[in-house]
Amino acid sequence: MDKPIRFIQYGLGAIGADIARLAIENGFELVGAIDIAKDKIGRDAYEFIANQVNTK
Repeated sequence: MDKPIRFIQYGLGAIGADIARLAIENGFELVGAIDIAKDKIGRDAYEFIANQVNTK
């Protein structure tokens, strides 16, 4: 059984959230995220990308 590739997303703005969404849709596993925006610190990364994710 193959394990998914795990990744950390740096930046959860419009482009970063899209990159994370594409990675998740292609079988990668998001394990962490980094962002300097104070309103994003300490929150679940999926809050910013969940409405964009279309998992298979």
